[in-house]
Amino acid sequence: MSHDLILWRGRPRETPAEVWKALRAGDAVEQVRPLVRAEIIQAFRQVYGSKTLTIQEGRIAGTGWELQIDDGMLHLLVSCNGTGEEVAAMTPKLTSAARKAWCSIYDPQSGDYLQTQVFALRPTHRRREPAPVVPPRFPKGAGVVHATLGTGKVLSMDGDKVHVRFDDGDKVLLARVLTLT
Repeated sequence: MSHDLILWRGRPRETPAEVWKALRAGDAVEQVRPLVRAEIIQAFRQVYGSKTLTIQEGRIAGTGWELQIDDGMLHLLVSCNGTGEEVAAMTPKLTSAARKAWCSIYDPQSGDYLQTQVFALRPTHRRREPAPVVPPRFPKGAGVVHATLGTGKVLSMDGDKVHVRFDDGDKVLLARVLTLT
């Protein structure tokens, strides 16, 4: 017995059945974005591991299922072969791989639809770099305190390193371990 699952990227306004009808006919659907082969392969590898997948050209296959992928495709048709119980057992991992690939999943046989979460963040989102940590400025001659070395006087500062004269000698320390007195 064959069972198909359909994957696409995006959050179209149409119902899943309407989206699948348009995609099957080769029509573009607003809010459905092209798939990237390398990202799909990576997502399936993350879920299934490389040893349990067969990847050749644009074909990815696992135990009981297969799909074809090329860059720019608007949907993937995942063909599952097996009994109803076998297909049901495959579905959670396929769903997990689809979500890692930022794809929504539609089951045209049952009408079930699992929409991706936070889809809009995927390709355009960039992590904000943390603000650089600026070491405090220690002027020459300033008094400083270190947790184990005690009090001292700043001789100079270079970047985040501070040259300090303590009672038992001069030390070069990171600015973050010193406090101005």
